[in-house]
Amino acid sequence: MSETIKFETNMPQVLALAFTEGKPVESQFTGSQVMFSTVDGRRMYLAPFVAEKIRAAGISARMPFEICKKQVGRSIEWQVRTQNAAAGAVSEATPTAAQVRSLNQTVPKEYNGYRDEVMPKSPPVPMASPAAATPVPRTSTKLMGALAAAIDAAMEAEVYCARHGREISFTSEDIRALAITVYISNCKGGGA
Repeated sequence: MSETIKFETNMPQVLALAFTEGKPVESQFTGSQVMFSTVDGRRMYLAPFVAEKIRAAGISARMPFEICKKQVGRSIEWQVRTQNAAAGAVSEATPTAAQVRSLNQTVPKEYNGYRDEVMPKSPPVPMASPAAATPVPRTSTKLMGALAAAIDAAMEAEVYCARHGREISFTSEDIRALAITVYISNCKGGGA
């Protein structure tokens, strides 16, 4: 199964589509979505209005473009730009998968109005063999599960609200509070 692209707020990504058109799909959690494949073999699932922004920008297969889930005040706005949008030209370049990933490591990022260059990603740290791994205490596993459930719930709520024309964004404090609620509920034998 191919990797699914996750969009973090205010973190632009440079991508190139494998095909110009996306495929309409249904999600049991978010309803209608459009699935796009990228030249580097990954997939992304977007709300139909974001897919329309890609189409309206004239982005075709193998054309590099930037997409960003940007926080504007208390709302979220999706931005889609071609690499040469400022010059008014459309790039016909066909990047390789390595070029697209390389672009993602050097795209300027903006956070709270300050621009900063992204540092190249560190090489992955090799995992220890299962026999040498220290067992994770059951309490930690439950806590990690509650945190993951809180993050997933917040992300799904953001997508749900966006589909209904409303914007919502969660802070790290909101996620922490939700995770604690899920953890306590699970410890008491309930489900969240």
